[in-house]
Amino acid sequence: MDHEIEELHRIACAAGQRGYRDPRTGLTVFTELAHLGRGRCCGNGCRHCPYAHVQVANPAKRKNAMRAPLLLRANPPTGLAMSDVLFYSGGKDSYLTARRHLKALAGSGRGLVLLTTCSGGVDGIVGHQQIPFRWVAAQAQAMRLDLLGVPLDATREYPAAIAHALSVLTSEHGIRVNSLVFGDLHVALIRAWREANVLTACGLGGVWPVWSAVPGANYAELERELLDDGAEVRVC
Repeated sequence: MDHEIEELHRIACAAGQRGYRDPRTGLTVFTELAHLGRGRCCGNGCRHCPYAHVQVANPAKRKNAMRAPLLLRANPPTGLAMSDVLFYSGGKDSYLTARRHLKALAGSGRGLVLLTTCSGGVDGIVGHQQIPFRWVAAQAQAMRLDLLGVPLDATREYPAAIAHALSVLTSEHGIRVNSLVFGDLHVALIRAWREANVLTACGLGGVWPVWSAVPGANYAELERELLDDGAEVRVC
């Protein structure tokens, strides 16, 4: 994107405008503000799409990277004024965690937002599963759940990056966080690290819906839940 276009876009956004005229084609181009008002990527490879082109099917047209914490809204949105945030990797454990926690939230008045961290750049990769962030975005869309994408880089340690993303969720979207929800099954060291670092940095409590102090003790139960749910599972 050349300097002239960047400057036209900056001026339009500063004026609160939803579009500006391209100096070469004469066509109207949506600003980032217009896309944020929509709340999701339309899949057309728009020039100023802030959603990292997660719905763009053609790899050649995927050019925009996630630069900051990014909320992809479901329709209707599931992030309410008070919500829990569930760490979601795109794997079966986090899916089962979301399934269980949604049942626990029934009647509580709280919403649910998924949170996924990924590498920066176009087609950011979700570290634990080594899959593109857009795959997780597709899962969230299928489940009709809001998804908060958090790009990781060298400017912030992981706990600080999470705390910053949650502050953006509140300041820019009006969603206050009640609890953080994790899909750990039984590894005590990981749970202890989350408690000592992530929960401390965020000043929040944690919930572990699929946790078992005895490794494997709940595997049969979780397998039944996955089969009964009828969800399509892809082995990568």
